[in-house]
Amino acid sequence: MKKFNYSIIGCGKIAGGYEDLKVVNGIYTHANAFSKTRKFTNLICIDNNYKKAVNFKNKWKFKYASNNIGILNNFYNELIIVSSDTSSHFKVLINITKLKKKPRIVLCEKPVTINYKQCKFIVDLYKKKKIHLVVNFHRRWDETTQKISKKIHDNFFGNLQGGYCIYNKGLLNTGSHAIDLLNLFFKKFKIVNVGQKIYDYNKKDPTIPFVANVDGVNINFICMKENLVNMMEIKLIFSKKILESNDGGISWHVKSNKNKNILNYDKSFYKYDFYKKTYNFTFFNMAKDIYFYLKKGKKPHSDSKNALEVHKQIKMISLNAK
Repeated sequence: MKKFNYSIIGCGKIAGGYEDLKVVNGIYTHANAFSKTRKFTNLICIDNNYKKAVNFKNKWKFKYASNNIGILNNFYNELIIVSSDTSSHFKVLINITKLKKKPRIVLCEKPVTINYKQCKFIVDLYKKKKIHLVVNFHRRWDETTQKISKKIHDNFFGNLQGGYCIYNKGLLNTGSHAIDLLNLFFKKFKIVNVGQKIYDYNKKDPTIPFVANVDGVNINFICMKENLVNMMEIKLIFSKKILESNDGGISWHVKSNKNKNILNYDKSFYKYDFYKKTYNFTFFNMAKDIYFYLKKGKKPHSDSKNALEVHKQIKMISLNAK
């Protein structure tokens, strides 16, 4: 069986450190996911902190460690993963296109860059260089989320009536995930009202309340400060059922009543149907998805197209924020 070489730039938590926290069960890092597929060869890990790169190499059995991206010129990688700080993505992604041996595919952590202008430049550049850019909006690889998306498109829940999202910890950092989910679920997403910025996470990434018109229905994005708890919860009210997510889109359940008319509140007798949690396999599914692209040319579930759309919407929100 042919294995594909891959290297990783940035050796932090999402790259391979989250498992060390020992507070969650599952596969939540790139190194763990790509190792478990057994279809990739761990080649080079790169980090500005050389000691960090060496420790990462030893833990995940990479062949080489370095603090210089130039080492990639000496080897061919079908895949390069970019999991460094968001502020570094723009420069790193450009440098990858200058390599003597360019990869077939690059997997970049979201957000791709710090703003829409940079993201558009990168997307156009990668298209020109014929490098497929995949972006880790990881909920798109969650099997439960995929099933819910299909049910929405098949009108299983009925017509959308309204809803809201509660989030914090930055529009780019957390809000982008919620926006991407609604882009996955619905056809049209238009910003109709924007509130005042809240600096609860990063001065360069404020949390911003706003209202989006989704397929003709308003969805309110409500903010709360990060000092209490990290939050991203969504509630969507349809004509037949209510769909809710908790734990940042990890848990999903549907609420309905015996009359099959969720809007008939005077006769409410709610029944909860909990979807099976499959989120702990999303990174593994992502690794398999990329393997099938390299092997058969199958399009991955999340790429630069949906990432650029999220950046475009964030730009509109930011420009109109008070």
